[in-house]
Amino acid sequence: MSDINLLATTDAKVWAAEFMRMHGDKLPDEGLMIASFANMWAATYDPLQAEIERLEGALREIRQAAEDNNLTPDYIIALTMVADKEQT
Repeated sequence: MSDINLLATTDAKVWAAEFMRMHGDKLPDEGLMIASFANMWAATYDPLQAEIERLEGALREIRQAAEDNNLTPDYIIALTMVADKEQT
């Protein structure tokens, strides 16, 4: 049994080594496993990073709108939620 916590890392080499240790007899070579895990992390990370940047931008806009109108950010968020609900 390994002490590696796979949920604590996105290192493709660590994942590949652990999978080879556990299932090496059923898997292709470790290089292919590294490539597969690296591809998976990239495919997951890129869209998430874009969403984080979008949300951070929206938060900056909310804070600026609140400051410009002497309101709290929570109030601006509540107004936005009400407006969104009315549109649906």
